[in-house]
Formats: sequence, structure tokens, C-alpha cells
Amino acid sequence: MMTELSFPHPVLGHDDDLTGALSPLQLKVESDVNRVVLSIPELTVSNPTLRELIRQRFAVFAVRVQCNSTYFRETWHTHESRILLEVPASRLANRVEVSVRIVSSVELPHYKPEGIHPDYGDAAFSINQGDVLALGETMAFMADKDFDPLAGAVNSFMRVEKGHFNTGPFTTDFDGDLVFIRVAGLDYDNYLQLRSHAPQVLHSALVLPVLMEAIALVRTREDFANLKWAQHLRTMMDANEILAETPLLDAAQAILRSPFSRTCAEARIFDED
Repeated sequence: MMTELSFPHPVLGHDDDLTGALSPLQLKVESDVNRVVLSIPELTVSNPTLRELIRQRFAVFAVRVQCNSTYFRETWHTHESRILLEVPASRLANRVEVSVRIVSSVELPHYKPEGIHPDYGDAAFSINQGDVLALGETMAFMADKDFDPLAGAVNSFMRVEKGHFNTGPFTTDFDGDLVFIRVAGLDYDNYLQLRSHAPQVLHSALVLPVLMEAIALVRTREDFANLKWAQHLRTMMDANEILAETPLLDAAQAILRSPFSRTCAEARIFDED
């Protein structure tokens, strides 16, 4: 129940103004690199007056999604008993709150709902369009920000870590939502220097071969299809018009925008210095 709000008319879910309740909020959240999909499989109300107002389209369920981190706030309305909605992934970050209410779709000049608290007596109320008639639950979830959906860069789904080995070739891990590249401990400091001063070298020496392997896995391993890195990579492949028959090397170079040419240009800058 919400008790900090005050209304000039009886509101279901506010103290004990009315008998009945909205159905429990069952929120399902799915996301990929481009969107967050929210579904509520059941939107019902047990109070007979409110149920009839919704049936006659005099009232409506209002589902509000609010994210303080991005200042996103939007409300969807429906008369149906369920709702499915999408929000661009770029609009949500960190904590996101979803709440359900019932609001009036029209003016109700003589509103006197069933189950009203006896303290109201025989009073009738004038309801304006948009007035709140019922308060439901509020639920929160954390938006996944491991990926930046606005960034086309491969580093939005790849991470380089210091491995638990001192020497030897780097290793890869494709089994999670991020692709991890683990380099030998003795190489890691050099990697940090290159990242700061010669990042194009890393694209040619480190990212290019790993990206080729990732593309091969996206094409051949159906069990990877639901991993977020694979979804993001598939989006990038489609954006670059990479076909199933495009050779791996050509596909990876297209996504990285000709990394060898950029490495050569970077080397010329160092030579000029």
C-alpha cells in the first residue's frame, strides 16, 4: 500500500479507501543490445466498479517505466489484460522502476464505486480524465549496461584481462555474455602501454583474430545465439552487410574498418615523431 499520497477521491490501493486490489505485478524482462522488452502477463482488478469501467473503456491500465539515471519516463495505456512493451536499451541504465495504476479515460461526474469505505458515506465524486483510480505495485530491475548499444565498437563486448599465467599465447573465453581475452602476466603491462599509445596495433594483433573466431562461432554454434556478445556481433554483421559466404578475414576487417591500414597510419605518425 502507498500511504504517502493524498487524493480528493477514493483510490483503490490507497489505505483502505476501497475493497479489492489490482493483480500482483508479474514483470518479465528480456534484453538484447538494442532493446529492453517488458511484459506483464496479467493486468486485472477485483473491484467490480473499476473492472466495469475498464470493460467500457472509461478507465485504463497505466504502466509507467521510469529510470532516474537517464531521466527516462514514459507511460503506456491498455484496456487489455496483458501488455508487452519495448524500450530502446540506450534509454535505460542502472535501476529501472515499473509501476501499474488505473486512471480515468473520461470525466466521471458522479463516481461512487462499490466497496467504498464507510467514512465516505453516500458521497459521490467528480473525476477528471487522467485521474488515478487505483494504485498497483511498483517493481524495480537493473538494466544491463555491460554493452553500449550506441557503440559499434568491438570493445563493447570484448574485455582484455590479465591471465593467471606468466608466459605463453593469449587465451579466449566465449562462454559468457562478454568475450574475454586473457593475456600472459608478463605481456599485460605491454598491452596497457599499447592501449594508451598504439591502439591500432591491438586491433591487428589481438582483436582481429579473436573477432574472426567469434564470427565463426556465431555462424556455426546455435547454442551461442542467446549470449549477448553473439547478439551484438550479429547486429554488427548485419549492419556491415556481412553475408554467410563472406570470408572470415574479410568480415572481421569490415567490422574493424581495415585495421591494418589504420595500424600503418599509426606507425607513420610514430616515425614522424
